[in-house]
Amino acid sequence: MTHTSDEDSTASRLAQASEALSVLAHELAIAVAETPPETAGAVAGILTSVSERLSRQALAIAEIVFVVAEELAGHLLTRYRRACHAGRSFTSADLAALDEPIQRLLEDNEPLATGAGVAVTPDILADRHLWMQWWVRDGGRATQLLPQLDPGRPRYYDYTKAVWFAEPARDLVPHLAPPHFDEGGTDTFMITATIPTLAGSRMIGLACAEMTLERLAQLVTPALAALSVPAALITPDSWVAASTHPRLRSGELVPGGLLGQSRAGEPALFSEPVPGVTVARSPALAWRLVADWR
Repeated sequence: MTHTSDEDSTASRLAQASEALSVLAHELAIAVAETPPETAGAVAGILTSVSERLSRQALAIAEIVFVVAEELAGHLLTRYRRACHAGRSFTSADLAALDEPIQRLLEDNEPLATGAGVAVTPDILADRHLWMQWWVRDGGRATQLLPQLDPGRPRYYDYTKAVWFAEPARDLVPHLAPPHFDEGGTDTFMITATIPTLAGSRMIGLACAEMTLERLAQLVTPALAALSVPAALITPDSWVAASTHPRLRSGELVPGGLLGQSRAGEPALFSEPVPGVTVARSPALAWRLVADWR
């Protein structure tokens, strides 16, 4: 990845997203707090518009993480093809060559991408059943993550059963895993973007980039705080991604019934499931914005 201009840099894009989120939060506050009850339809329209633009900002943030994963997918496929063309086995030594581009991608996309790497399909390597070439970055320092991949040892990390690996490996499409606790790996709550890497019809592994839930919360909490009432950003799977609400903590599931459901069982675009609690959802991404006006 080449360094972009200041205008298109990661820092600039994040600053723009943060500013836009703050504007949306103020619009939501005005719509709900200052609109007379008889114009409730107008409130619903404003909230839908706000949540749609909030969705675009969330997509923009996710896109940056996917860019990292996409470039890593290209590196992984290149190393695999080189081994095949040379008529030799594909081994973990081939993946060691990815260390430099992984670290560079993390540096280029700091502070958003907090970890990146590849996780190979079982037995695709001649010398390993499972293997992850993975680096994390914290405070400007990159460290290689070395989880326990020996099933006979304590804290064995079978990443093939993790949501970030199992679902994209099954569907063979890019995947954004919802907040999940990466036990045995990073041992923290993560959002992970993955891209299956195929050689012909065979998946050789996943290229991945991840962001801690703490980092995501840092990005969106200022916008939630601008509401001046308790609020939270909720994922499609009803996990709290970021929150200023004392009873909705980041990384936890939302209590049943709070978000509101349509008759078909899908989240409504705009609802008040509990008196004084407003929920707005984007039809594009299904992330929801909850504001508690009680």
